[in-house]
Amino acid sequence: MPIDRADVTNVLKSAWLGKNVVVFDKIYNKLKDKVDLNNQTNDTQGETILIVAASNNRVDIVEYLLEKGADTSLVTTETDKNHPAYDQDAFSFACRNGSADVIKVLQQNGVVNHIVIINKAA
Repeated sequence: MPIDRADVTNVLKSAWLGKNVVVFDKIYNKLKDKVDLNNQTNDTQGETILIVAASNNRVDIVEYLLEKGADTSLVTTETDKNHPAYDQDAFSFACRNGSADVIKVLQQNGVVNHIVIINKAA
C-alpha cells in the first residue's frame, strides 16, 4: 500500500506543534526517506514544516529542522494577496509574530529577509 504523503506530513505537524523535539526526531527518523522537509505541496498555502514551526514559535523544532537541511528561503505559494500566508517565509512569520528566539536562530543560520529585498528592488 503506498504511503499518503499528506498523512506523513500531518504526523510530523502534530509532533512539532506539540513542542516535543524528541518525539519529532523519533517520527522523522522513521519516515525521513518518505518525507521532504521542504515540500510545499501538502499544504494549501504552500507552507513548509519550517515555516509552520517558525510561525508557531517552536524554536527547538526550528533548530532541529535547520540541522536537517530545511530551506530558509522558501516562500509560501498562497496566491490570494489578502490571505495572511501570502508572500511569507519562516523569517517573516517569526517577525510578524514577535518570536525573538526563532528570529535569532534563523538569522544565525543565514536567513535573508526576502520582503526587504523585494521592496528595495521596487
